[in-house]
Amino acid sequence: MHVTDWLPTLYALAGGSASKLRNVDGYNVWDTLSSGKSSPRQELLHNIHPSGGEAAMRYGQWKILVNAGKIKQDAVCYRIGHF
Repeated sequence: MHVTDWLPTLYALAGGSASKLRNVDGYNVWDTLSSGKSSPRQELLHNIHPSGGEAAMRYGQWKILVNAGKIKQDAVCYRIGHF
């Protein structure tokens, strides 16, 4: 669950239709939390460091790291399994 998923999830729990929310990046993930169903989210932004420039993002079974580790590299991509 990403922080952007809170609004549509809580809105739907309160009886609203999350699909009517505009300009929201999040998903209603209540079925994932309550029933263990697959998440509708395929991507997850882990971090963007404001001063160091390090970043990490996951999409499906892939994770990309930018400027990570002791040796700053442009980007490293890993296959880590199913999301």
